Amino acid sequence: MSDRFSKFAVLRFLSASLLLLSALLAHAAGSRRVIIYSSGSRQELKQRVQALGGKVQREFDNVTAVSATVPEGALSALHAVAGYKVRKSAAVLAPVTRGPRGLAGQVRVASAGHLKFDQATIIKNAQTKPSDYLFNNALINAAGLQAAGYLGQDAIVAIIDSGTANNPDVVFSLDGAVIGGESFVPSSEDPVTSATSTKNGDHGTWVGTMIAGNTAFLLPNTSCLARSVQFNAPDSIFDGTPYGYAGYQVLPLVGVAPAAKLYALKVFPSTGDSAADDRIIAAMDRAITLKKNFLAGKPSVPVSGSGTEDDPYVYDSLNIQVVNMSLGGPTQAAGRDVEDLLAQQMLKVGITLATSAGNAGPALLTTGSPSTGLGSISSAAADVPAHERIYWDVAGASSCAVGLGALARPTDTIQTAYFSSRGPTADGRVGVDVTSAGYFNFVQSADGSLSLVAGTSFTAPTVAGAAALLRSALPKASAIETRNALVLGANPRVLDDKSGAVEQGAGYLDVARSLDLLQRRKVSNRLPAFPFYFGEVGLNALKFGIVPSFLFPGVPLKFNVKNVLPGETREFLVRVGAGRSQVQVSVNSVTPKLSADQQNQLFGDDIFFAVHQAKTSSFGEGDYPIQDFVGSPATYTIDDPEPGYMRVVIMGDWTNAGPVAASVTLTASNVGTPVFSRSRKIAEGDQHSYTLNVPSGWTSLHAELTWDNDWSHYPTNDLDLILIDPNGNVNIDGATLNGREIADIPSPTPGQWTVVVDGFDIFGKLLDDGSERGPQTDVYRLTVYPQ
Repeated sequence: MSDRFSKFAVLRFLSASLLLLSALLAHAAGSRRVIIYSSGSRQELKQRVQALGGKVQREFDNVTAVSATVPEGALSALHAVAGYKVRKSAAVLAPVTRGPRGLAGQVRVASAGHLKFDQATIIKNAQTKPSDYLFNNALINAAGLQAAGYLGQDAIVAIIDSGTANNPDVVFSLDGAVIGGESFVPSSEDPVTSATSTKNGDHGTWVGTMIAGNTAFLLPNTSCLARSVQFNAPDSIFDGTPYGYAGYQVLPLVGVAPAAKLYALKVFPSTGDSAADDRIIAAMDRAITLKKNFLAGKPSVPVSGSGTEDDPYVYDSLNIQVVNMSLGGPTQAAGRDVEDLLAQQMLKVGITLATSAGNAGPALLTTGSPSTGLGSISSAAADVPAHERIYWDVAGASSCAVGLGALARPTDTIQTAYFSSRGPTADGRVGVDVTSAGYFNFVQSADGSLSLVAGTSFTAPTVAGAAALLRSALPKASAIETRNALVLGANPRVLDDKSGAVEQGAGYLDVARSLDLLQRRKVSNRLPAFPFYFGEVGLNALKFGIVPSFLFPGVPLKFNVKNVLPGETREFLVRVGAGRSQVQVSVNSVTPKLSADQQNQLFGDDIFFAVHQAKTSSFGEGDYPIQDFVGSPATYTIDDPEPGYMRVVIMGDWTNAGPVAASVTLTASNVGTPVFSRSRKIAEGDQHSYTLNVPSGWTSLHAELTWDNDWSHYPTNDLDLILIDPNGNVNIDGATLNGREIADIPSPTPGQWTVVVDGFDIFGKLLDDGSERGPQTDVYRLTVYPQ
């Protein structure tokens, strides 16, 4: 043993039993919220949880699983049960809108009133003025179905979201559309207990108006929005004089399926906070149960409620044909996580699931669950020029600036939106199915105002509305056929930014072509099969032409790109080893092809540069240490890079007028010499403990935990690093879903510390049904550095 090691720290493996260690952790850290799956009976699972001192929080009808609060000391006992799988209950972030260049992703616009369209008027307008619905319908080729009288009649769409408002005096676009709802948010977390209240967050109401909105806003001729729409999309607005409103313009807001009915399943609180993923699972589970009860012949009548916004009708049987989920969260096992498997359960009972791909772009490997499910329709967002230009006119300056948008967005190409999550999935599937407009759509808010909003959240309801149209036109088409038709019918030639399959999926949604395929029986009634997957994510990416590079310490890795179009991405997969402590990034030679006078006259032409850490699914808006507009040389430093496949993205700024070139260089350095390091095999549920004697004088303690099957691997294991100081205080900074768990302790208390490595969630070979085969072990490396 070296003098330095003796002086600064002595770590040794404790011979105490895991039971003693678990008791210590239970005393110090309390309980943990987990989701437990069983291959056996649900009743036996509940009894075992309760016998171990846990409390079952939710149980599910359509998957043998419960969510529970379990003492830390009981977790190892649960892990040890054959046929059980225990994972953390993660938070799913409430979706947020995404704007350009740091601006808000939502803008509210006041109107002077509204008109209500009856079905005959919608059909007539779709026949004579199909472009009037440019923002929601014409681009997806839905106006023809509407003109033929297919408006989503008899279709019920369940919306799993923040609640969907039902007050025709306020949200007049949904008058008669919202038939009821249920809330899964505990009253202790949210004073707004109704799923249909106008006091809920706007998001679910925005989604509802995209699906089944049916109104037209009256805007004074002098209003900024009216003038901007007339300038940028003149066929989307018309004179109000024939309707008796001289001096006003009429702006239609007609959903894709304006005759569809909506059922709200509220999972996000009115405060806008996140939702535990067991709440999302419960809502999916409930939608399936409602449909099963209908199929079993149970009457579809309200069992409670009065039908008001604060006391909605609640049903115990509904013929739900479509579910919309404009949300998503991380997954360690894309396609085989419980939300993903429930998507397949939905299809089996006749429900088509529309999901948003996520807002974690522009990097590869950023879609989230349940869009990663084999049975869902994962929808990406397109940036349509007229939409963005109207936003810039209305919100891009301190006052109205009609014409500003034409300067801010000079090209007429439709692009994949910069924020739209990209595939592939970690197991080697495309990850995105279809694309539709998601950059500043017209919606109505829960307070009744007209809003422009951006995000993949508003592509999923376009797909949901399209599915409702198809079910209305061909009631005998199955949910799987409807799903497959929407994907197979998509048009890959609409986007003009060289978007490939991992960006746009099969292409831009084309409802008329999908209907034609169904009518000619050109659509399979089977889901695509899971592909063979490698454990190494980089190997799964090869089939898409994505070839990984390797970053070695001290060896510069350089990428040069030329002729990158506005909105086009050049993406690089970079393997970063666990021993790298820092990555230096330099961006050079950003060279626009056009002269200065031909470039974007507001911003110039530049690149949007982004680096994403190694996580291979959506974590909110992504895990980006770098996101920046770069027009001149720039340098960045990434400390403690996550081991796995870092993604480097060089994107032609979508507001550019012409192509650009650039070069990027990455240089890595290794970690220093630790006072202690240990590599050891660990099984799921095992906890390894070490003691650390911290002398006086340490200004900080830095502990790191890495392991083999991190985010570079499919499925991804979850190991935790827990520190307990001499006074019994617990630090769980290293108990996350990061691939490098870190605990930094400033001014650590001198004395004996306990360092715990917890093999919390370790997979064997993952099968298509989510079950596992083979050993559930991994090899970790624990290192400690004093300062």
